[in-house]
Amino acid sequence: MLLTKVYINAREIDAIYIHNTGLIKDGEHIYRIMNPETREVLTKTTVSHKRSTGYRKLLIKVLEVLENENIPTSN
Repeated sequence: MLLTKVYINAREIDAIYIHNTGLIKDGEHIYRIMNPETREVLTKTTVSHKRSTGYRKLLIKVLEVLENENIPTSN
């Protein structure tokens, strides 16, 4: 699971939990965006990602899903 916490100065303003649910093909993994408090899925939308491209690309994809689906911040 990729755990991302967002801060403004010393105040945490968001937490994003990205859970690896499995490998599909050609090195791509499927990820789900989870609620950091309940650990339940926030959206039915999944994100596919090749680990070799790094965590930043995965985080960008997840942020785009959160923005496009108007999912509120956790805090």
